Amino acid sequence: MVLDVTKYTPEECLFVLGDDDDWVLVFRDDYPDLTITKAWRQALLEWIGVKFARWVLNGIHYELTWTDTRYDGSGDLEKHPLGAEKLKTLYTHLTYWLEDEYIGDWLATYESYYGKHWLTFGDEFDDHMHSVLASLIREQFSEQFEDAEDEDAEEIWYAIYDGELATQALLTYYIGQFTTSFVWEKFEQSAYKQIADEQRHYLHLQELADDILNWWKTTFPDLQNQRIDKPDYKALLLEPQLEVKFRNFSQEWLRFIASHGIRGNVSNSVDKAISEIARKLL
Repeated sequence: MVLDVTKYTPEECLFVLGDDDDWVLVFRDDYPDLTITKAWRQALLEWIGVKFARWVLNGIHYELTWTDTRYDGSGDLEKHPLGAEKLKTLYTHLTYWLEDEYIGDWLATYESYYGKHWLTFGDEFDDHMHSVLASLIREQFSEQFEDAEDEDAEEIWYAIYDGELATQALLTYYIGQFTTSFVWEKFEQSAYKQIADEQRHYLHLQELADDILNWWKTTFPDLQNQRIDKPDYKALLLEPQLEVKFRNFSQEWLRFIASHGIRGNVSNSVDKAISEIARKLL
C-alpha cells in the first residue's frame, strides 16, 4: 500500500500499513516513492533486539541520580547488578527500554551546568536507524543523487526532509511497540551466537598477533634487545626491507598490521609507519 507519511501520525501510518507487506512511502510528488521491505524492517528489529537480549544477559541496570548539583546538573549513573531474570521483565515494551535505559556512557554537551548527556539505548538506536535509512534513501533515490555535488546533495536532503523525518518517527514507533517478552524470546539465541562469534574473533586476532610478533622476532632477531624509535627505523633501512617482505604476506596479515601494527618493541611512530606500509599493499 502507498501512503504519504507526512500527512499522518506514526500510529495512523502503522495502523494502515500493518507489518505483513512492504511499505511504499510517498515523500513528494516529484520524487520516487520509498519502499521499506518487510525484510529490511526485520533487520532493523534484529539489530536492536539482539542489543536488548545482550543487555538482559549482561544483567546490569543503570539509574540516573543527582547527589551534588551545585556545579553541574547532569547527574551520575548508579550501576545495579540486577541479573537477567529481573531485567527480562523490567520494561514491558521496547519503547520504554529505549527511552529510559542508559548504556553507561556519556557525551560532552559543552553547555553550562549540563556538561554530560548520558546515552540511552534510544540514542544508539537513533544513530543506527538514521544511518541505515539514509543508505536506503540514497540507494532508491540514486537517480537524484547520481553525480550530485555536496551542495546539490544538501538540496536533495532538504527537499525530502519532511518525508525522512516522518519515516524516522514511524520506524521508531514501529520498533517501540514490540513487547520485551517477544523480543527476548525471538533474539536470545542470536545474542548468544553473537557473543560466541565475537569471542572466536577475539581469539583469532590474538593468534594473528602472536604469529606476526613471532615472525618479527625471527626475521629481525638482532633488534629484540632494543626499542626501535624513528631514527633507528630510518638508519636500519627497515622500511624498504618491510616493503619487500610484506609483499609475501596474506591479506589477513596485512589487514591486521594495517589496523594494529606489528606489536613489537617499537615506538608508536614506528608502529604507525609499519601500519602504513601494510595499508598501501591492501
